[in-house]
Amino acid sequence: MDYIFYYHGDIPNHVFDCFRSIRKVEPNSQITLCTNNKKNIEKFKNLNIFTSELAESEQTKTIRELTNRSDHSLWLSSLLRIFYNLNVAKLMKVNNFVHFDTDVVVFKSFEEIKENFNHEKFNITPLNNQLLVFGYSYVGNLEIYEKVCDLVFDIVLNQKYYEKEFLKNQKFNEMAALNIAYRLKPELFNLLQILPNEHSKVVFDPASYGQYISGVHKKLFSKGYATNNHFVGEQILNNNLKPYFNSKKAYVVFNEKKVDLVNLHIHKKNLKKFI
Repeated sequence: MDYIFYYHGDIPNHVFDCFRSIRKVEPNSQITLCTNNKKNIEKFKNLNIFTSELAESEQTKTIRELTNRSDHSLWLSSLLRIFYNLNVAKLMKVNNFVHFDTDVVVFKSFEEIKENFNHEKFNITPLNNQLLVFGYSYVGNLEIYEKVCDLVFDIVLNQKYYEKEFLKNQKFNEMAALNIAYRLKPELFNLLQILPNEHSKVVFDPASYGQYISGVHKKLFSKGYATNNHFVGEQILNNNLKPYFNSKKAYVVFNEKKVDLVNLHIHKKNLKKFI
């Protein structure tokens, strides 16, 4: 399977730990990184590199201009990867690929979990009713993904309108933009299963399982973190399920049944501990 990532600026060590976790479960995968900075990439062998200049498009140029004059440059930079992923896939001539945040550890190869995806839609993890998160995502059809990108681009260009209509003037970011796109065109999306049921073989972590197991970034002694603002966190706090990690795998206990986690979104960035 192709795994495509975008990273702007200096590349921290946890990014390479993320890549190592992929190689561990899927040695023959092709990992592609689009970046404006080649510093330290020699740390990871057999990495396919695209410069951001090579993968530029009118959409990325426009968002860059917004970034330069916006107070929200951080989320706009994060938003850029949605479009760079599309451009890189086009350059590579691939129709499907996996993408997730670079602070994610994976425990399952794509082949092990492929039955969980709709290969004609954009597959992604929901965090709550307002946010879709790149805990794990799979593009099964590039044409569909391009439609998602066009929709997100329109939402960004008309941010004030969509904030008023969908967010009640709450914080706007790429996760909110993706969720608005889903609400406008749900037929383009497949929301991955994040909560176990009696028939679950695996579940995906949008962010909450990783935060519970590893803690929250820049907060000491934050293991066991959960919040009612997350679908998963609400169920943890209600004692309906509990996540665990041992040296072999991550899993959730639900109704005395163990259900494997496909991934852990490690907010604390200490990925090496979980590989």
